[in-house]
Amino acid sequence: MSNGPALPPRVPGISPSAGCPAVWIFDLWVDRLPELTAVRVSETPKTWAEYRPEQ
Repeated sequence: MSNGPALPPRVPGISPSAGCPAVWIFDLWVDRLPELTAVRVSETPKTWAEYRPEQ
């Protein structure tokens, strides 16, 4: 269960591959969670994309 807003099934202008939602989620939460350093989105139990912006 998530405490934040749900990612819509399709976000206009964002590719559905895991990398793009990871960036979208990071950008959505980074101002509210300054300690946030990365977001990992799973596509399957064995694959994922992680977004970790350069400092």
